[in-house]
Amino acid sequence: MEKRRNMLKALLGLGGLSAARAVDRPDAVLGGGLALFFAFRDTVVNFDQATGVGDHCGTVEGEIKGTSITNFLFVPTSQTTIKFDNRYMIMDLEGDQIIFQVVGTGEFVIPPLSDFSSTLGN
Repeated sequence: MEKRRNMLKALLGLGGLSAARAVDRPDAVLGGGLALFFAFRDTVVNFDQATGVGDHCGTVEGEIKGTSITNFLFVPTSQTTIKFDNRYMIMDLEGDQIIFQVVGTGEFVIPPLSDFSSTLGN
């Protein structure tokens, strides 16, 4: 039970609802002076283009260390924009788990097909 309380306290800190702890790594502080709570690195392991449903897995580093699994749904709203509805689970090294729901919209960055400034031509 104490582990779960500590995890909840840490997550409230993520939202700025409790005092932030000082960090001893300067690279873990964001531009506004906020401490980086955790970072994750992952890769897509499954994606169905017909339905927009997929999964990605990875690792979590920082105050929380462990693994992550995300189930996601991408719904195209135009040629370059999407809506998404994700469930992101983190499991730490002690086996504690937490699930976030991440909902929003996004836009794919489309680079130009030609470099008009190139002297080699298009």
